[in-house]
Amino acid sequence: MPDTLVSAHDYEDLDQRFTHDSPVKSPTVDAPWPRPQARAIFGPYALLRPLHPGPLGKRWLARHRFELTAHVIHRLHLCDGPDDVRRFRKAVGTLQTLSSPHLMTPEFAGVRRGGEAWVASRYTGDRDGPVSLRRLVAMKGGALGHQEARHATEQLLQAVEYAHARGVIHGPVNEEEILINRRGSVAIELYGLTRLLGDDQNACHQALVREEVRSIAMLAAGMLLGQDVDDANLDRRLEATVDVGSLATWLRTALQPGAGFLTAEEAASALPWRRGGGADDQSAPLVTTRRLKSIFS
Repeated sequence: MPDTLVSAHDYEDLDQRFTHDSPVKSPTVDAPWPRPQARAIFGPYALLRPLHPGPLGKRWLARHRFELTAHVIHRLHLCDGPDDVRRFRKAVGTLQTLSSPHLMTPEFAGVRRGGEAWVASRYTGDRDGPVSLRRLVAMKGGALGHQEARHATEQLLQAVEYAHARGVIHGPVNEEEILINRRGSVAIELYGLTRLLGDDQNACHQALVREEVRSIAMLAAGMLLGQDVDDANLDRRLEATVDVGSLATWLRTALQPGAGFLTAEEAASALPWRRGGGADDQSAPLVTTRRLKSIFS
């Protein structure tokens, strides 16, 4: 597979960074998006329309011009120094070595002069935009079913356990970074990129890992008990739940003040249905709403 990461010096300015199917003026950074017949081009991708900003910044829906598949183009702001460009290239290269169905890694990336970095990843949303965990939970009335919450929790722990074993750490994960595809599988969007681009490379890895694992436990609590759950009402909500799958029992350990799990491996091994030997046979993927099913079909 050829190297898809292009040098900053391959691009002169924004007008040269984009090409068009018809002779109209290229957009500036803050100008309206070009007409549909004048698609802006980023590598093999034709940009279709802007999406709501994501955790990393502005995003656009794009189509691969040859494979006709859907993708997201992310725009990040970097400083325009060679050290920042090298750091970006190294970060993308590191993430492209990861191969997990629950980690959304860069497919293509580039840097242009002026300090803008562009990253392409796969698109898993519907016609209204990416389907984040926050959006899906809200569409389903504020909480997921017990089996769905268990399924998503296990997938997230599998993803971070895999990444941590390869030296990549993301830090605390939030609901907007978790995307759901049409099969009900979850993936963390551009896992680890922000931290790899940051200045905290010497931060305590053990503390970051523990914070990340705890954040997944809080996400699990939100999926099971509702998005309004927090440290203040967690115990009361856990006591009231009738979780026959024992996810609530796992949450009590994971979120115990001053304790909890130290690693993703420890947290995953402690899942009650895994202690019995393998994944839970009753675990089910996240079920999309009827409206999402019609969009996906």
